[in-house]
Amino acid sequence: MTVTAEKKARILALYDEHRRKNGRQLPPVSGVEVRPNVRRLASVGAPREGGRVLNLSSAVVRAGEPAWQVLAPALAGDGASLQRLRELTRDLVHENRRTVGRRNGQGPGPEVPPPPRCQGTPGQRSFLRLLVDCLRHSSGYGELFPSRLHLRISRRMTRALGSSSVRGGWRRITVAERLFRPGLEDILWETVKHEVAHLLDEVTRDDGRSSHGPTWRQWARRLGARPERLCTPAEVTRIELARRGSTVSNSPPSASSLREEACQEEALQLQGRISKCRHPGSGLHYPELVQEWLKRNRADPPGSS
Repeated sequence: MTVTAEKKARILALYDEHRRKNGRQLPPVSGVEVRPNVRRLASVGAPREGGRVLNLSSAVVRAGEPAWQVLAPALAGDGASLQRLRELTRDLVHENRRTVGRRNGQGPGPEVPPPPRCQGTPGQRSFLRLLVDCLRHSSGYGELFPSRLHLRISRRMTRALGSSSVRGGWRRITVAERLFRPGLEDILWETVKHEVAHLLDEVTRDDGRSSHGPTWRQWARRLGARPERLCTPAEVTRIELARRGSTVSNSPPSASSLREEACQEEALQLQGRISKCRHPGSGLHYPELVQEWLKRNRADPPGSS
């Protein structure tokens, strides 16, 4: 959107006024940049030639003077001001979200590029799609799943098990390729539920962001996921053993191997227990919930014969 110089000057004046009255808690800024953001309402940019810039969502600018007055206190960490800013911009943020792909209010932008190529095999992609479809249709929250949802399997994801993000108007769930190994189906299923909980948290929050806070934990419980961060030490060990293709040793069990065996038994007691039925494309076992969902919707789950 086009922002007049008068509006920018007024926003900067209110920002500077708050700095003078409150001991200069915020850094000085020399300009305002406006984008149709939906994930962040406002931020102060990094230092650069010419000074810092105040980055604003177009929703803040369009909300007018009441939003501009609480902008600086919200950036300074005042909770009441931040809540007020969210209330004033809620409808405008939703409008921005509906018009992703338009550039600065000047009409439709270029066609959204296709999502990046998935690095998994066709069988792995089919299995991942099946897990997400099960959650979409059996959770009771299918209407919240975005139409532009891209599922991606990444071989480069080595420091995390999964992620939920937005790229070019597409919602994306990425899962590490190393989880698609026999014996790791419970960790893969837990990761998918974890990331879908982030997805639903993002699309239902006013700021479009998700952390591991109370709202995400509520979504995790609704989907049957553990309301905590992924990857316990025991799961790290299991993933590494699966990657190396390690087998059980004939030597006397060590204390660590006994702990690992106990952790594997405990993992199979979680809500996402694994059935004996295999997915024909990937060779992985279905989680019990997925197999039950397939039986309700098909005569026989793939691979049941």
